Amino acid sequence: MSKWKEYNEGLSEFNNKLIGHNKISKFNFIEMGDYNHIRDILSITIALLANTDKNPKILDFGSNLTSWLNLRNRINTKDLLVDIFDPFSSEMQLSVNGYNRKIRFFNNLNKLDHHYELIVLGSSLHYLNEPFDKLDEIFGLDPEYILITHTPISLEETFITKTFNKHEGEITVNSYNEIEEYIEKKYYQIIFKSVLPKDKMSIPIKKHGITECINLIIQKK
Repeated sequence: MSKWKEYNEGLSEFNNKLIGHNKISKFNFIEMGDYNHIRDILSITIALLANTDKNPKILDFGSNLTSWLNLRNRINTKDLLVDIFDPFSSEMQLSVNGYNRKIRFFNNLNKLDHHYELIVLGSSLHYLNEPFDKLDEIFGLDPEYILITHTPISLEETFITKTFNKHEGEITVNSYNEIEEYIEKKYYQIIFKSVLPKDKMSIPIKKHGITECINLIIQKK
């Protein structure tokens, strides 16, 4: 079993805790670490989108259900149409309290819809072997917004390194300048950016000086 698959399946107890809290509270459950900040950015991005689209279609690339369980008391989630791409998951549809439509899980990119208003890459870009090829596919879905969160980015050249988490293998820490140039060529723009503490980055300490863990909101021009 993949360590990521094992990790996602192990979240069920925590997910039940989230669900129970959000049923009885008027405010969101407080998660440990940087996740509250990350959920807030996701919520704000969806709120921007909801101003123009009452039923926004959202693709969460490489994530899990936990991200969506703790939005309920932040924003109105009822009309959101959420698909999660998880290569280690079974294909299924889950009823989730607070969402009118079932959240759908896919493990095959070819089965995804052809258009999404928002695409979320939460800590996933650096795990892709050919990140710009995959970004071509993502931008090809013509989203209004793309949200990248808790992702290591190099302030110098792109580099490949081993990581110290559940991922088995190497990651690609992409150059921020290259990412920025790529976004501009696709006629998108960065409208928000922030960084997270470096102590959560699972890369060698010697690389911390040239690396940031970033969040980006990207909007179509």
